[in-house]
Amino acid sequence: MTKGYMIQLSDLITKSEVVVQLFSGQRWKIRKNAAIRFTTMLQDGKTYDVEFAEGNTEAIFDQIKLIFDPNGRVIGQRIQKGLPLKTTRVNDIFQVQKPGYPKIPMAIYRMLDEQQNKEYGESMAKYWYSSKNKRYVKK
Repeated sequence: MTKGYMIQLSDLITKSEVVVQLFSGQRWKIRKNAAIRFTTMLQDGKTYDVEFAEGNTEAIFDQIKLIFDPNGRVIGQRIQKGLPLKTTRVNDIFQVQKPGYPKIPMAIYRMLDEQQNKEYGESMAKYWYSSKNKRYVKK
């Protein structure tokens, strides 16, 4: 679940393109560190975006009120200035990074398992190829 996840500046910079709206009503496209201001125009029944200003993502981060997904739905919101920016719905853009399995302990378990398999194979070979030992060897 990514609802209620607090969005940091570093999270916003890592995304390829996110549309945000500031408290002043301006809409910006965030592309990594670059922020591009745009407006939507209507001509002959079709909409298109007109980009007309460029800024820095860090400079506008504190003024962001809403964050939109590619479908135009609000996925993040800041209630008022000075409060944190949080996700308002489950989404695929901002997710909690879950820690993976530790690599070193898993390698140790693999080495132990390989050693046990090797010892078991040697004991089975000794049993089958020796005429003196007639008891079963258990793993």
